Amino acid sequence: MRCILIFDNLNDILFSKYDKKFSRHFHKLAKIQGLIPENDQNEDQSTVSNNVLIQLFSPVVTSQQIMTSQFGNSYTSIQCFDGTNMVFDEYMGYLFVHVGYEDIACLKRMLSVCICIVQHLCGPDVSDLKHNSRQSGLLSHLLDTWGQLADSDQACLVEAVE
Repeated sequence: MRCILIFDNLNDILFSKYDKKFSRHFHKLAKIQGLIPENDQNEDQSTVSNNVLIQLFSPVVTSQQIMTSQFGNSYTSIQCFDGTNMVFDEYMGYLFVHVGYEDIACLKRMLSVCICIVQHLCGPDVSDLKHNSRQSGLLSHLLDTWGQLADSDQACLVEAVE
């Protein structure tokens, strides 16, 4: 299960990338919390509504933003009892979240690569990802490519990032 989300300061989702396992997991959570009707049979669909994601992540994102702005001590990661890990990072006031079952170091590495790619694609205008499907598609493709390189050839991976 993997998911990368980018939130703005209003808790809106600018970019989301997740796999089918994540989609099924969050459909189940949304049904439990009443965000999706119990009789909804679309559990196998590959997309999750941004409204559902915002509702489910809003407490964590809001808490993260308060910890950052009020106390200057934001979360770097959260480990859940079921083995799910979440890592957080910020760039230009935008919150980047990576959720998965991998170890925290692996999730942080992927998230730092995501931020690096966003810096090169968007510069300071990260909000462009929400409105520009071409740019968000390119980001998604580059993250997929980096993931394939990470799984297959380490020498190529080092050269690609540097």
